[in-house]
Amino acid sequence: MGLGEPACQNDASTRATNRSWERWVAMRATAPACVASIARGLGLDALGPALLFALVLWVGFPLVLLAGSVFHERVPPRLAASHAGDWLLKIVVIAVVVALRP
Repeated sequence: MGLGEPACQNDASTRATNRSWERWVAMRATAPACVASIARGLGLDALGPALLFALVLWVGFPLVLLAGSVFHERVPPRLAASHAGDWLLKIVVIAVVVALRP
């Protein structure tokens, strides 16, 4: 970037990157909303069933995907365990919020 040049280029690659970023943000917000909607639709209004639902979701999706990444893509197990813990925490928090919401 030189003197007199714009600080941010507005070329096609920048616009494509911005669109992919916007899609990523939308998908990241959609997943928790779907989990909350399914939990609410199932009538999970007590803490116990909501936590069981969170555990089933965690085993069924992120744990299976992360195990596959360790076995097939040689992702370090500690990294996968960190991501698995992150997923578990997120799903449990969503389930608890849905269960305790009036």
